[in-house]
Amino acid sequence: MLSRANTPSFSLNRVCVIGDSHLAAVKLGWDAIRDDFPEVELHFFGAPADHMDNIVVAEGRLAAGSDMLRKFLVKTSGGLATIDNAYSTYLICGLRFGIAKIQRLCTEYRAEGHIRDDRAPISDPCFFKCVAAGLRDTFAVRTFLKLREITDAPVTIMHMPMPSDQDTDSALARVSASVDGVLIRQAFMAASEQLARELGFSLAVQPQDTLSSHLRTKAMYALGSMKLVHGLTESHQSDDYGHMNGEYGSLVLRSWLRSS
Repeated sequence: MLSRANTPSFSLNRVCVIGDSHLAAVKLGWDAIRDDFPEVELHFFGAPADHMDNIVVAEGRLAAGSDMLRKFLVKTSGGLATIDNAYSTYLICGLRFGIAKIQRLCTEYRAEGHIRDDRAPISDPCFFKCVAAGLRDTFAVRTFLKLREITDAPVTIMHMPMPSDQDTDSALARVSASVDGVLIRQAFMAASEQLARELGFSLAVQPQDTLSSHLRTKAMYALGSMKLVHGLTESHQSDDYGHMNGEYGSLVLRSWLRSS
């Protein structure tokens, strides 16, 4: 699903996909569905999130601010060390733009409308402002702002996937299993859409049929997820509940491409 935030319509042709470890699922997904979109080219640039924050604007391009990031960009892109302004559109994947960014807020504080428990109470407006501030303070938004220094082309930010419902023990899992899960998702989506409107990017939302609840992804999409750092050949540990597999990547990417 694509939520447009007062941005003009655009045509897809050459797409620059920028992301962190969640880029692996999207790349594997693209490999599976690319024949269905012969008119589209996807070019991938990625590295673990902490490294991606080292991307800098230099001579009208996004370039690596560290040797390690440069190595990742070259490897994931197939030889390119910089990102230029020659793409039709840009897609930012992950980079902390997801529920994980506000996990501590959701598990340590409750809004007035939430269940009364041992979490510290704060007002509904304060809770919403904290959610919005958490999403604004992400590598994804910082990367978007850097892109705006080199191009006026459309940019979409894709949410990180919700954690797998295999995780049943974390504080977030317990909160999401309660009626608060609905309210937290509503605040999360409203804050995402508000930020998109304010800054001028589009929002790619996780497909509904991949979710098992308001804040959880069906376990089948986390099985066999692959690491970006080893060339998509090594799987994550079985207790990694945050990364998804190529099947998930194909679904979310197909949804975005069709909506665009």
